[in-house]
Amino acid sequence: MTPSEDPSGAAPRSRRLPTGSRASMCPALRVVALGMLAMCVVMNVSRAEPTAARVVSLGQARIVLPVADGLRDVTDEPRGAAMGAAVMEPQAQLLAFQVRPEDSRSGFLLIKTGRDMATQDISAAQFAGYTDYMRSVAQHQRHYDDLADATNRQMDAQRPAVEATAGHRLGATAFAPSLLIANERDDDQDYGTTVATRIDTVIDGRADHWTDLMCSHLLRVRARVLIVQWHARLAQAGDIDRLRAACRNYVAALQEANSPQDVAPATPGPIPTPAP
Repeated sequence: MTPSEDPSGAAPRSRRLPTGSRASMCPALRVVALGMLAMCVVMNVSRAEPTAARVVSLGQARIVLPVADGLRDVTDEPRGAAMGAAVMEPQAQLLAFQVRPEDSRSGFLLIKTGRDMATQDISAAQFAGYTDYMRSVAQHQRHYDDLADATNRQMDAQRPAVEATAGHRLGATAFAPSLLIANERDDDQDYGTTVATRIDTVIDGRADHWTDLMCSHLLRVRARVLIVQWHARLAQAGDIDRLRAACRNYVAALQEANSPQDVAPATPGPIPTPAP
């Protein structure tokens, strides 16, 4: 969903959010909503020896995705692959799925990119176009209202897949608009925020609710655009600070594992427009 679309027939989003040539081209709003669905179910995995970093190829770019401290990469494990696919937006490509072994709801990490730009070289100037837009909307609650609308619609569409993978029946589920907690980073390679979102659901007939914390970074890595999302439940004092620190450390490790950055094209081209 681009910022100007609204299937409900309400006034166009472009009248309520900052607009411009980059508004309908930013991929971030289209691939950041659904990771919270994994918070609805438990995916326990056995402990194992620390796994090696995952390496993915996006076109000619080879990208190293380290495994975060305390998490396990389950991207290629049958249950991990199924759950990653179940909570992934149709327009997104999953690159890595890492979970906390004792209980995935207590912490998990998703790394993804937009399918329509996975193999495209993105210059620093083009990436700045995306971050300009994200910066302009991050302080507007309407932005988070839009994301909640998109997540709730997608939950309805993907409920069967989530239920089948989780082995649980999900009743009425609602994601409230997120609240911005902190701006984490804003430069020519990284734009990050941390938000909190209340989730109300019914699992196997029992009502439940919690607050999902999500640290999200839009990154330019080796001339590709990646989205890193670290989720955790807010359960006790200090959880926010712990999540922010862990996420910050992981992003730094990912960038270090992939330095030096690829050189951007000398003459920036137009910002790629995602398919509708």
